Amino acid sequence: MNENSQKFDINVDYDEENGTIHDYCTSRGFPLGGIGTGGFSIFTNGGFGKFRTNHNWFKSIAEAEYPKGTFFAVWTKANGRKVAKILRRGYQGGEEFSNVESIQHTEFRGRIPIFDLNYTDEDLPIQLKLTGFTSLIPHNVKDSSLPVAFFKMEINNRNQYSVESSILFSFENILGIGGSGCSKYLLPLSGPVSYTSIKGNYGDNFKFDNLIGVRFGTTQNYKSNNPRKRVIGQYFIFSDFSKFNESILSTCPSWDSKKQSIDFWEHFTQNGILRSTESSGNAGAFAIKFELQPKEKMTINFYVLWWTPYYIIEKKQRLRKLLGIHNGKDYGHYYLQHFSSPEQMIQYVVTERNRLEIRSREIVDLIEKSTLPNWLKTYILNSTDSMLINTALTREGEFYMMEGVPWDWPFGALTGTIDQRLASHPYSYMLFPSLDKNELIGFFKLTKNGKVPHGNGHADIALGTKDIPYGEPIKFFNRTSHWVDLPQSFILQIGKHIIQSWDIDLLKRVWQKIPDMMNYLDETLVNDVPEGITTYDYKKYQPCFIYTAVLHLATLRMAIYLAELLKNVMEKEDPKKVEDLKNFITNYKKQYRATNQSYQDRLWIPQGGENTPEGFFKTCERGYTVFTSALAGDWISRFCGLGPVVDYNKAYSHSEWQSKALVNSHDISIIGDKRTRPLIYREADIEGNEIPVRVILKKKFHVNNPWQTLAYQAFEAIYLNRVEEGLEIIKKIWEKGYYEGFPWDLDHWGQKGHIYMTHPVMWAVLNALTGASYNGFEDHLIISPRFIPRIEKMSIPLFFPDFWLLMEYDQSSNEIKFTVIKSFRSDLMIKKIIHQTADGTERVYPLPNKIKIEKNVKFSVEIKL
Repeated sequence: MNENSQKFDINVDYDEENGTIHDYCTSRGFPLGGIGTGGFSIFTNGGFGKFRTNHNWFKSIAEAEYPKGTFFAVWTKANGRKVAKILRRGYQGGEEFSNVESIQHTEFRGRIPIFDLNYTDEDLPIQLKLTGFTSLIPHNVKDSSLPVAFFKMEINNRNQYSVESSILFSFENILGIGGSGCSKYLLPLSGPVSYTSIKGNYGDNFKFDNLIGVRFGTTQNYKSNNPRKRVIGQYFIFSDFSKFNESILSTCPSWDSKKQSIDFWEHFTQNGILRSTESSGNAGAFAIKFELQPKEKMTINFYVLWWTPYYIIEKKQRLRKLLGIHNGKDYGHYYLQHFSSPEQMIQYVVTERNRLEIRSREIVDLIEKSTLPNWLKTYILNSTDSMLINTALTREGEFYMMEGVPWDWPFGALTGTIDQRLASHPYSYMLFPSLDKNELIGFFKLTKNGKVPHGNGHADIALGTKDIPYGEPIKFFNRTSHWVDLPQSFILQIGKHIIQSWDIDLLKRVWQKIPDMMNYLDETLVNDVPEGITTYDYKKYQPCFIYTAVLHLATLRMAIYLAELLKNVMEKEDPKKVEDLKNFITNYKKQYRATNQSYQDRLWIPQGGENTPEGFFKTCERGYTVFTSALAGDWISRFCGLGPVVDYNKAYSHSEWQSKALVNSHDISIIGDKRTRPLIYREADIEGNEIPVRVILKKKFHVNNPWQTLAYQAFEAIYLNRVEEGLEIIKKIWEKGYYEGFPWDLDHWGQKGHIYMTHPVMWAVLNALTGASYNGFEDHLIISPRFIPRIEKMSIPLFFPDFWLLMEYDQSSNEIKFTVIKSFRSDLMIKKIIHQTADGTERVYPLPNKIKIEKNVKFSVEIKL
């Protein structure tokens, strides 16, 4: 536990060296289930809950939140003594069943997509360990979008005598339960819809090939245009245990989990087998009984599969439910491209299980073998959660990311939010580039007259449209019909794809609308800086918002570079367009100089005299405050490989002021009546006093946007060579979630709540530490390596859309070594390495021979660091 923990009221027994949580149930568990399938969670104390498997991301009915009848249990008999335990330390939703005993201790370690859960109990003569994983394989969308959770129970008899044992798996049938969110007051026609009936649900014995388990179904059925159909389908729990012939298999396909006690528990306690009850209840279970010889170890595979293929949603859903007149559209699921029945999928996942697990562990192994601090490894891996929880992936392969799940805000399951996507995209961009690009192209299609929409759909209403709540900025709330950072964000993200993937066709396609986007931004210019609302929509930062100004410099640089690339292509293909591109480049280079001069003249506050670089950029022309995202444009420009856009000395000094005012000004946050770990301030005066936002007539503190702070302040500090200070910011945010019990739901405001789309920004820390970026057009690799204090040898994996590298360097040598880990294309080269210092100065190191980027290829360069 952290040495400063005594200052705070909440202190989880968390070991940051090995990443384990001891005897504690976090507010939201570890996510399981593939991309776009909703999934559910296993809690750190062994329980299960937070089921989103019925497309109910924003409607958590009690039975789906904490299904009491879903659990593992164990029975043993040794030397005449019988013991039965339910394998959870407590029931998260209330009181445990009255006739069961809970396991005494749990030790949980989760690193998405895998987890390990050790159970210990002095009453048991065996050791138990449950491991599990989601199939999550970069670049493999088919295998990463399976509605399946994989489990393996390891049973170890370390004694000199034999032990009889039985492992039980029970599951509660939640078919028929679900619905959708939205405010019933602000959005009365589309507001919340609930489905709570489990009438007609049943369970029956499931046998298929060499499998045993329980199949859950329902007699409920609805028309193909009725959104209620999305909560029906089938669930399966089963095992492929290889020693069935040496075991006793028993099932209880139907029992009532709503009773205070479990009907079959007494029989299970006595014999380790199940007896079917006469109940027509909503849960079912099966058990595998076997004998362990002295020193014998055994493993049993378990599976949960949910086949809920009807993803039907409609506009005005609340009204249509009341009227009984529906017009829903079935978007389906991506897995329907590959599987026509649940049995076909079951056969596939059982046959391919070993491969799926090995491939899913590859990324975990690469991060864990790095020389990064252990806490940082854990944080990077677990930041992947929103890729599993917040996503929809349709039958046609259209990818959508919901902003927050389940966020108690008025607009429900809004998808896309291109403003937040500026920071949220690193994981999907690096490891699932086809999905990342697919969502960006969705925004491109919806863009008109240079105006990129805020959202690209709503997971409960309609997808692929901006005609949904908050798809476009809301004028009465935002005071404008558009945001200036939406086209900026799009241009920077799509430009990075183009540059790093050498994608000329994509460049030609998106250039059809990029000039219009730039024209729109030109129309917003006031004194050469765009004026208007941004992602920070809850406060009016005008005139000359530092976030917008610096982001515009990055946008201008990207637009100019893309125009230069296209000009080179058009000189051969269509010389008539070259003149227009030349004019574009000339005009926007002039605009870049004007914007650069304007914001510095208006916002730079010198602190060491007029001609010194010491000082800070105030947030806007009104008021002397320091803002967390002031240098966002500098961060994204470096991340794209375009170098810094802010004068280095000024950026460095401003970063120091951010640490003083926003980080080091306080060491505790009082939230409610609790002394909690400090939140990084979003905005503060130069004395370090937090600036609240005003919501209607109320001042609101702790509006901190920590996930943007990670990129725009912490990673930027690392790029500026303030490594220790940048890591300190990251660790403070990490400690908040992990030591206070919400590692998977540190929300938009930095408190316990929803899963926010921007969690995966943590993957970009790898680029900040190495300065790595690739340019496929110029065949060069940019690097700017940093050392973490007290770590002499750095070994860091790097993930680009088309290949992965291992980068190794140490303080005792000038040699930087590279190894190609994977390559997904055969036509990419590296001809030179560019060493970029923190201030943007570049030195080119041509390679003796051009490197074809292929697996296991090694190369190196001598650079004095």
